[in-house]
Amino acid sequence: MDSPHGLIESRHLQCNPWTWKPHSSEEGFLRVSGDHLVLNPIISFGTVAWRGRKQLTESTTAYWEVQIDGRGSQWNFKSVPCSDPTGNLLPEMVHTSSDFYGTSVQFGIGRRQTLTQKYDFVDLLGGDDNSYGLNYRGYAQRSGMKTRVCIPLEGRDVRIGLFFDGPNQSLSFFMDNDYLCTPFVDIDLSETLYPFVSSTAQCTTMQLRNQYSRDQVLSLFSLTRRKVLDSFDSHFVSSILPKDILLSSRIP
Repeated sequence: MDSPHGLIESRHLQCNPWTWKPHSSEEGFLRVSGDHLVLNPIISFGTVAWRGRKQLTESTTAYWEVQIDGRGSQWNFKSVPCSDPTGNLLPEMVHTSSDFYGTSVQFGIGRRQTLTQKYDFVDLLGGDDNSYGLNYRGYAQRSGMKTRVCIPLEGRDVRIGLFFDGPNQSLSFFMDNDYLCTPFVDIDLSETLYPFVSSTAQCTTMQLRNQYSRDQVLSLFSLTRRKVLDSFDSHFVSSILPKDILLSSRIP
């Protein structure tokens, strides 16, 4: 596959900055400021995921990078069983020399209904049919199934690049401009997707960089289909629309 620069040029992508989705100030499990995001800013007792505001559809071709900020904490707090008679979990600290540490740090895409918090240390993205995720250990997860797809992600101030190809229903990954893998193909685009990240690690600090995209002009069929799918419950839609229309993710 081409380098990110080559993909941006060959696909005629334009600079199109976007930010992380805002959140309530009462949600202490993350902090958001424009293109900056901190997951588990104080202490981690589970997994937190968050999404960007960029819509990803069957007509979208997009590239973006997530910069891991090496100035964040190097300590990961993991929950382990303790002798507390109440059954509470206590934090365990694990030190590391890499920006990636803990049970899971993931990059991927997902729908609006993707789970964003769980009091367990797991790979949250790809745990069901709502999202797709690559973790720093080199495993891709989709519908709860994990597959080893690339080398582990290591280093300081690492930049993870994601290339979403809506017309071809695929998602590819890069690290510091080097191609890693294309673990996700035949992506279900019946609903709008968004960029996602998740982490179990304490004080996981990320910044969006180098955002490029292009949206092809959709046919009337695709526009109508998307509006129906986004406006009504999926079970209701599947009961009234022919199966070939529901499965027609590619642009006619």
